[in-house]
Amino acid sequence: MNPTEWFTEQHSDAGSAFSLKIKQKLHEEQSEFQHLEIYETETFGNLMIIDGCTMVSTRDNFFYHEMITPIQKGYGLSAAATAAR
Repeated sequence: MNPTEWFTEQHSDAGSAFSLKIKQKLHEEQSEFQHLEIYETETFGNLMIIDGCTMVSTRDNFFYHEMITPIQKGYGLSAAATAAR
């Protein structure tokens, strides 16, 4: 991929798009179920694309951990409180 190229995910029905400038494509493969691409971007680190949709990048992966961690802690506390009764 040319360093001046961009990855763009468009959502025409919502009137929006998301683009990142790409340094290089690191990996691409087609499995039985999905098309996977990994890119190195200028500002977001590595970017994982599945079936043309942005999944996660090095820069924003903490969003996923922030959403998952409190739920797990909550369940853990509930289980501990129930066991103590």
